[in-house]
Amino acid sequence: MPYKTRFYAINKGTSIKLDQVFWEVIDEQAAKDGIHWKQWVDQKLEKKPENVGRACWLRVQIVNILREAA
Repeated sequence: MPYKTRFYAINKGTSIKLDQVFWEVIDEQAAKDGIHWKQWVDQKLEKKPENVGRACWLRVQIVNILREAA
């Protein structure tokens, strides 16, 4: 599974590397909510515990969304 890295501005900027399929779900969810993917990520990261990595947290959020939809 190919990885895709997207630039995400936090402080001086950073990047988030996820499998392509996760970015596809993020894009779909953001479009469903009528917002840009960066806004969707912002909303999800607001509740991220400090000791959890951003990519890990986003993957968990996506899995939870898909589980709820199943």
